[in-house]
Order: sequence, then C-alpha cells, then structure tokens
Amino acid sequence: MSDQSVFVQRGNTKRISAGTWPAIRSVKMAVATGFPPTDNYVITNFGPAVAFVGYGSSSADAIANAEIPVSGDATGEFCFIVPPGQQSIEAKDGVYFAAVTDSDTADIFITPGKGPLGGS
Repeated sequence: MSDQSVFVQRGNTKRISAGTWPAIRSVKMAVATGFPPTDNYVITNFGPAVAFVGYGSSSADAIANAEIPVSGDATGEFCFIVPPGQQSIEAKDGVYFAAVTDSDTADIFITPGKGPLGGS
C-alpha cells in the first residue's frame, strides 16, 4: 500500500483548546524532517461544540482565518467547519492552525501526515 492510499502520520499531534472569541489560540505545526513533505492534516474535534479551524503561514493569518460565518456567509478559503469527530484537510507543511467556537469549548487535535484519511 502506498502513502497516497491511506493517511500516514508524519509528525507530532498538536492540541488547541478552542473557545469563543476572543479566546482564540494558534499552534505551529513542525516541518516534517526525514519524511516527504506533509500535505494532509487530520483534525479531530473532541469537544461538544462545532469548531471553526483556520490555517495560514503565520499565527496572525491562522487566527484571522478561523472565522465564524455570519448570517449564512460561507467560511473563507482557509477555514474549515469541524463538528465533533474527525476529518482530513490539505495544507502545506509547517503551517499554523487556530480554532474558535461560537459556543462552549472544543479540544482540537491536529496530526500532520501524507495521504487522505481513510484512503482515496
């Protein structure tokens, strides 16, 4: 089985304790060393609240991109809606992630890797 058919972890998982605005935090994902570059991240939401997870090339960009849509607007290109559970997104190696909720809190775990979650 090749790395492209299933997700293969390529570094340490990081945690964000997401809360409501303005209590928004970011984490920097390490650049994978000794592996091909990371191109996917598995995001796991263990909280009761839906999280809005943004990413960017800096902490400020990630925080700005973690936006809660207003009045039915869509999220931005660099923001993902992450309900409780797990999903995979594509992003470059070594980016920053930030998360916010519109109510309650959520523990968000981000794992860098290669290949899609659950195979393609």
